[in-house]
Amino acid sequence: MENIVLDEIYSSSMQRARQTAAPLAEAHGLTVPPLDELKEVCFGEWEGLSYDEIKAKWSDQLELFFKTAGTVQNARRGIIRRCCIAGSFCL
Repeated sequence: MENIVLDEIYSSSMQRARQTAAPLAEAHGLTVPPLDELKEVCFGEWEGLSYDEIKAKWSDQLELFFKTAGTVQNARRGIIRRCCIAGSFCL
């Protein structure tokens, strides 16, 4: 990836994410600002299951999750907005 020009690199504030991003940032002379908004979500009993497996066992809870947590598109917009606030990255 040395031939790719990067202006900025973002990472969640999770230690393992920062550790993963650090060598790339170092190779490009960049720092990695940690953003809490990029943290992953723990899905508890749903972790590692497919959508169909979750739907088969927890249909009502899955429906409620999507009604209250918003859509993937809304989450994407939130991440982009946070990146715009944090730096010059903006779509």
